Amino acid sequence: MPSASGYNVDVEYEKCSSDDGLLSPEGSFSDEPRYRILRSPCLPHMAAFSLYTFIFFLTMGLILIRPDHGANLIYSPARSAVSFERRVFDGSFIIDSPFTGKPRPELDAASHDMLQNANIRVSKETLDRVNGSSIAFSDGDGYYAQLGMFHELHCLKRVRHFIHKDHYHPDQSVEARQLDALHTDHCLEILRQGVMCRGDISLVTFVWSPNMRVPLADFTRPHECVNFDSLNEWSGKHSVDAFDPGLLYHPTLGKSHDDAYGQFETDAE
Repeated sequence: MPSASGYNVDVEYEKCSSDDGLLSPEGSFSDEPRYRILRSPCLPHMAAFSLYTFIFFLTMGLILIRPDHGANLIYSPARSAVSFERRVFDGSFIIDSPFTGKPRPELDAASHDMLQNANIRVSKETLDRVNGSSIAFSDGDGYYAQLGMFHELHCLKRVRHFIHKDHYHPDQSVEARQLDALHTDHCLEILRQGVMCRGDISLVTFVWSPNMRVPLADFTRPHECVNFDSLNEWSGKHSVDAFDPGLLYHPTLGKSHDDAYGQFETDAE
């Protein structure tokens, strides 16, 4: 009489087929159950089921932990252009950069180039996916949009111009200066929300200065950064000259003017 374990294995496989090769030519159970199981027609089905289960859980895992920006809580047409890189910030007290220092042509050119691809066209399908609406271009080709990144860069530019308002806006009226102050306050709040939104989790460490009693921050730690060049390239492929005369047309007031909507580049004029 076969062992209980061997008998149970045979019975389970006999459920799959009445002719599964588990019986010996003499009608008795074989003395090699391992080989009987390997010859069972159920084995391919079991292997396929295991493979499909593995693929399912692997796919779900990749969806949950895929290295896209954020937690994928919103849709963005630029999602495919997001890639990450390790970047060490220049944390020097005096940073030598085209974006720092006194107003000069080099700084203005760098700011202009940084915002060159700010304005883009998006489709109606894209707007539907974000459950939003925007202004249609008068040429019938898409809608006016920008990536939030460029709005924040504009705000940085606005704050710099406010600090150096005597250079950029020397002849502003009192009313214009008040409006400029309100716009700058708006930009500071946008930047605050942006910083808290992304929550940089890289560590800032501290060192002692030989000549000061207070700790000094060491900002030269690696940060997890979105590759700006990749996003800027994507935006450039979808960019539009929003200052093209007549491209933005108010439904009741007619042609829009640069001073009405050109927030990014007219700041430097």
